[in-house]
Amino acid sequence: MPTTDVVSDIQVEPLDALPTGSEIDANLDAAIDWLKKARTKFDAALDQCYGEQARTALRDSGRDFGTAHIADGPLRIKF
Repeated sequence: MPTTDVVSDIQVEPLDALPTGSEIDANLDAAIDWLKKARTKFDAALDQCYGEQARTALRDSGRDFGTAHIADGPLRIKF
């Protein structure tokens, strides 16, 4: 999958040579759907692994909601 830097550098003119607009549109919709599902699964995995730590960090700071920063070794997680 191209990086966002590569995608943002695509010029409009070469897109004329690609398959029909409806095919591109369908492919983009499928990619968006896949990314939304992947994000949902990833967020669920993060919550399963770090959710309780994040909720504890919020409670310890006197808050019920907001952003909590927790660390797991070299990994820093914003929850």
